[in-house]
Amino acid sequence: SPAQVGISPDGRTLVVTTKANNTIVTFPVHRDGRLGTARVTPSAGPVPFSFVFDARGNLEVQQAGDGRNASYAITRDSTLVPLGVSSPSGGNALCWSVRVGRYVYGANAASGTLTSWRIAHDGTSTVTQPVAASVAPGVIDLASAEHGRFVYALSAVTGTLDVLATDHHGGLSPRGQVTGLPV
Repeated sequence: SPAQVGISPDGRTLVVTTKANNTIVTFPVHRDGRLGTARVTPSAGPVPFSFVFDARGNLEVQQAGDGRNASYAITRDSTLVPLGVSSPSGGNALCWSVRVGRYVYGANAASGTLTSWRIAHDGTSTVTQPVAASVAPGVIDLASAEHGRFVYALSAVTGTLDVLATDHHGGLSPRGQVTGLPV
């Protein structure tokens, strides 16, 4: 039951989060594109879902089961080293995430809220705003644009796209909503 697949910023590691097994699987990526032997790391919490990479290439994983952000360093051989786990977001069904500068925003799909975490230089994260914004319930994806000035939250339940402006403290301000998308 994989939730997300992605490549590390240096292109050396393929990462897969697995919801049902509570693991994160990493593969070294060889120069010819072939994958090396899988490395399986137990998740720091239940239901590892989406992930982003911080500015230093550390892995930031949103855990849907407990609403926390778990941080991992990636070694040269694609092994994960746990760095720490944040306090809970306070929302339910933390699923999708997007990184904007030194902040990670996570969508609490069942709560209709977005949480912000600040990423420290050591790769660990701290909740800065448990409710950085309220959005339509059922958020299934997040994206950012304009060099992180805006975050977009897509709701499959309501067929809407919330538009939010970011600030320098991990906050979000509503800037409008697009309606009429397929539910």
